[in-house]
Amino acid sequence: MAEYKIGTFAKNLGVTTSLLKHYEKYHLITSNKNEINGYRYYGFTQTPTILRIKQLQKLGFTLREIASMLKNCTTEEMSIKIQEKIEDIHTELFEKQLLLKEAEHIQKHLHQINQDQFEGNWTIEETPAMYFLPHSKQLDFVELDETKSEQLKSWIDHFPLTKQATLVSNHTDEYQYGLAIEQQIAHRLNLPMQSSVPIVIEGGKSLIYPVICSSFDEHGKEFVRRLLQKPIALLSRMGIQAKEHAHIETILEITQNQKRVVYYQIYIPLYIINPK
Repeated sequence: MAEYKIGTFAKNLGVTTSLLKHYEKYHLITSNKNEINGYRYYGFTQTPTILRIKQLQKLGFTLREIASMLKNCTTEEMSIKIQEKIEDIHTELFEKQLLLKEAEHIQKHLHQINQDQFEGNWTIEETPAMYFLPHSKQLDFVELDETKSEQLKSWIDHFPLTKQATLVSNHTDEYQYGLAIEQQIAHRLNLPMQSSVPIVIEGGKSLIYPVICSSFDEHGKEFVRRLLQKPIALLSRMGIQAKEHAHIETILEITQNQKRVVYYQIYIPLYIINPK
């Protein structure tokens, strides 16, 4: 049986020499090493194993998992492992679809911004129930133990499906900074809920009001009041009553001509009585 130097063998399989060495590290393949010149030589019969490893890697298995499977794995055990990967891929596809939708959502806002049709382009729509996970109370961080810190990290790792948000009381002006996400999406992503129980933002009819901010001289309650001023005034003119809490999502933040500009979208849940 012919044997090939590592460089020649790697080239004929479309892989790198470092990959072959990595596979050897996990005892997935073996080579004959020339003790005089130190060259590694691989027999052609290693080829099917290498291609099988690549196949399993593409399905999401780690090299440690593959090493165990190559050593000893029944068809029943393989079926269980493949089913787990099928479920993982479905979850990944679900998240990719949401990311695509979110990218298209941001692009839509950018089109409105470029057409000068963003700020004040309000609508009243049915909005989904949300979770809000606070990481501050006004301008101070909330205290986090290790498990709560891990929970926050998990939520942040799912940006932009989780969003920077501010939860505001329309009656007291009290506010908290944190992360918001649709309830249905949070459950599909298995986001942790136990350490810090998120605040529930009920779904229903809401005023959605886009706002642009380029002045940051005010802070805290004054800043939040300024963001809410126009949508609250609009509701007052229409005679529509707002519910207790509103939340403000950060859509986009850019710096142009050395000036910071932030685009927000304000959601204010409404009391609307549908006529019979």
